[in-house]
Amino acid sequence: MTKIGALLVRLRYAHPMRQEDAAALTGISRNTAYRIENGDSSVAIGNILRYLEVLSPGATIGDLFDEGSATLVTLRLREARRRTRVVLKKAIRIEKSE
Repeated sequence: MTKIGALLVRLRYAHPMRQEDAAALTGISRNTAYRIENGDSSVAIGNILRYLEVLSPGATIGDLFDEGSATLVTLRLREARRRTRVVLKKAIRIEKSE
């Protein structure tokens, strides 16, 4: 359950959506959204599926695990670019200090 929660958090970040907004669109409380994202095993699977539907319409739990969702693919590419920029900035600072 923890992995599902972590992947749902990534999906939510990909949309820049607050947890409160995602919960409201799903029709659940923010506390339930928090429990979903933190891998609480007592949350009903229906709530998890509705939360997923809000974050990535048409996606399935299987899409989360193989990261086949278009949103997750886009997020992974964005994260890769961000990491590249951080590494380049560090390399430039090192060169300037030498």
